[in-house]
Parts: sequence; structure tokens; C-alpha cells
Amino acid sequence: METGVYRHLENNSFNVAPPKPLPGINEHVPHVFLGDQGYPLKEYLMRPYPTMNNIDPEKENFNYRLSRARRSVECAFGILVSKWRCLKTELQVEPCHVDTIVKTVCLLHNIVIDKDGIKESVLFNIQSQTAEHSSETEHNITNLRRFNRSSRRAYEIRDIFKQYFKDNNNINKLNDRVNL
Repeated sequence: METGVYRHLENNSFNVAPPKPLPGINEHVPHVFLGDQGYPLKEYLMRPYPTMNNIDPEKENFNYRLSRARRSVECAFGILVSKWRCLKTELQVEPCHVDTIVKTVCLLHNIVIDKDGIKESVLFNIQSQTAEHSSETEHNITNLRRFNRSSRRAYEIRDIFKQYFKDNNNINKLNDRVNL
């Protein structure tokens, strides 16, 4: 957990866009990363509500939408990796060039999708692998208690998203494009 990214996120020095309101609400919420139940709830990292006991439908809906968004991201990355094999291993370049390579691959990915679309067989294989990975992750959760303390604000942010999803059941489907 003691990575540079983690320290920047914890110190609020990571270059993330400032909080803004979700469509149709006035309260500002931060941009967040999506995690599964193996991650701690943080103001910058959303995780599902615990499902040990029966949970109410609003929390279940939040968990469903969070899972769906995570799968979409994993699927998009799987498509990128299947098309651009350089992403399957560590990039053998100077760190200063990694951002340019990743942005270029994302741009090329969007151009290819605009031109050719997504082949259903590739999409099916990626979704199958993603589902396997997600269930594997659920079984390999490590409990690092010192990182799992969530702030009251993190709970409030998750509840704002939960309420937003409850009030906006007609949210558009996520786009297949990878946005920079």
C-alpha cells in the first residue's frame, strides 16, 4: 500500500479533477476509483456495501452499479490488451514515456472502434475472463486492517452515489470507448 500513488491520494496531492456535482444534484462529489470488497472505502475509492447480511435494495443497487462499472473498465482494458500486446507485459521504456504510450494506445483504440466496431467474439472472451478474475479476487481478499479505516466522509460520499443511483434508474449505458 505504500506506493507513490497511494501517498498522493492519501495526501490529496494526486492530480485529480476537483469535485463536481453529479447531473441533477447540487452537492459536489469527488471523482473516485472503483474497487471491490478487498479495498478499503476511502473518499477517493468506492467499494461495495458489505453483503454478509441481507442488505436493502438501495445498497444492492449501488453494489450492482459499482460492479457493472468495474466490469466495463476491466473489459475495456482487456480489449486494449488483446489488440495492443505491448500492454501484456511491463513496458520497457523510460517512465517519462509511459503516459504518452498509454494515451496513444487509447487514442488508437478509439479510432479502431470508430472504424471497425468491436467484434462480439473478442468482447465475449474478455467478459468471460473478467468474470473469472472478479470471482477469483473475491476469494483472495487480504484484510490489511491499518488501511481499512474509513472516514465518515467516505461513507457519506458512497451514500450520495447510492441515492443518486436510486433516483436515476435510467442512467445511460456506459460507452465502449476509453476516454482520456
